[in-house]
Amino acid sequence: NELVTLEYFRDAYDGRKHYELRLSKSGPFEALAILRDISIRKKAEQLKNEFISVVSHELRTPLTSIKGAIDLLVGG
Repeated sequence: NELVTLEYFRDAYDGRKHYELRLSKSGPFEALAILRDISIRKKAEQLKNEFISVVSHELRTPLTSIKGAIDLLVGG
């Protein structure tokens, strides 16, 4: 059976809605279509990516200062 998965979004009055459409051939002249709202999953992925970005930035800044101080100590 062939399986095709498509994702798309549309803007609604209460925010952007994301959908996943799965199409599967179930017979010679039949197909099964499943449409799911994946807006919550997309929002969670966005929040996770933003969190990782902020944590990465917040760690990088002090580590750069520490590395600079160590380089000064090692260099005399």
